[in-house]
Amino acid sequence: MTLFYRHLKSMPHLSVAELMRQAQLDVMRLDGEKAGLLLDELVHDWATRGVEDHSPAEFVPDAEFLLSVLKMIIDQLDWSSPFYWAPFTLVGYGGFRFVLDVSTEMSRLHL
Repeated sequence: MTLFYRHLKSMPHLSVAELMRQAQLDVMRLDGEKAGLLLDELVHDWATRGVEDHSPAEFVPDAEFLLSVLKMIIDQLDWSSPFYWAPFTLVGYGGFRFVLDVSTEMSRLHL
């Protein structure tokens, strides 16, 4: 889901379905090194204060430990397996876009 929201932040003109697809492809392309870097970012962000000065650790206290354990076995995981990328599915309006790309819409409408 972190990858989905990163794509949403950088490409809000894409449909929700395409954002989900991009995130799933990113997970399928992970290897031990890339997954390790992603986990390092998650662990770093875990300590960061967010909304109303709360950190994620206050809501899920064991997550940092679980991420550390995952990092120990990361080279043994097959990220192309649906086990890692398929649990997140889109329900609802997959064509929804948070921001319209005006140039794409104009060309689609032949304007």
